[in-house]
Amino acid sequence: LIADATAINLFVEGVRPFDAFIARKWSAPRAATQVQMNNLYSVTNPLYLPFRYQLLLKFIVYGLTFSTAIPAIYPLTLFYILCAWQVDKSNLLRIFRGITVTSDRLTFEAVAVYVPLGLVIHCFTSVIFALHHSVDAKHSEEISRLDSATEGPNSTSPSSPPLPLVTKHCAGFFDQFNERLQTDPSVLTQLIVGAIVGIVTCGSIVREHTLRSARVAHERRRMSTLPRMDSAAYREVFWSVAGKTSRSMHRMTGRVRSLATQLGRQASDGSGADAAP
Repeated sequence: LIADATAINLFVEGVRPFDAFIARKWSAPRAATQVQMNNLYSVTNPLYLPFRYQLLLKFIVYGLTFSTAIPAIYPLTLFYILCAWQVDKSNLLRIFRGITVTSDRLTFEAVAVYVPLGLVIHCFTSVIFALHHSVDAKHSEEISRLDSATEGPNSTSPSSPPLPLVTKHCAGFFDQFNERLQTDPSVLTQLIVGAIVGIVTCGSIVREHTLRSARVAHERRRMSTLPRMDSAAYREVFWSVAGKTSRSMHRMTGRVRSLATQLGRQASDGSGADAAP
């Protein structure tokens, strides 16, 4: 995440050294005509918006998932969002041309599917990470003994801990979970809240997909029932609308003329009354 927020976001996407920077600093000044210079100066990349969307969703989902264990993800996500706003504004307004117009499906999937699923994952991982802290504190002596054994001169595989300690750690996690579940009612409350949030979120996602499918089907049926431009039905509808428009304009013109006539008469009557004395 740190590399994505700094190297990818600020350097690769902000400076764009592999396409826009080379084209603007090297290729465009050496173009033969102004048209070639304009074509080289601007960059076309139809995959820019999908890539930026997935990078933003990555920070949001990862931040919601691991924020309980690593709270530093929150300021890192905020830093990325603030920098991405400036980078995207500069790229879309000054560098890219011809950004492919996409449908609202990309935004729909991001807002209505992935972000709510990240919230559901956060409800469960917060409990799991809190219990893992307790298990690590309980088995700290065994973990330190394992580290000293793997760092010794006779160690053969320091990167893979032996299976008995992993099994004991998993068993300690479940023991700690059962103990906290019996003694601390907040754990059960968090699990119930997480289950409710998950059920409501899944129902909302299914409902949104159903509504979207129904709207797309309705638009397709409506477009299929519209008359063709070369058909008699289209000409009939066109001339009926044009006739109604012309009649309404004629009535509006008559009202304006009558109003102007009345104002002229009032003005002439007032001038005659002023001149009579």
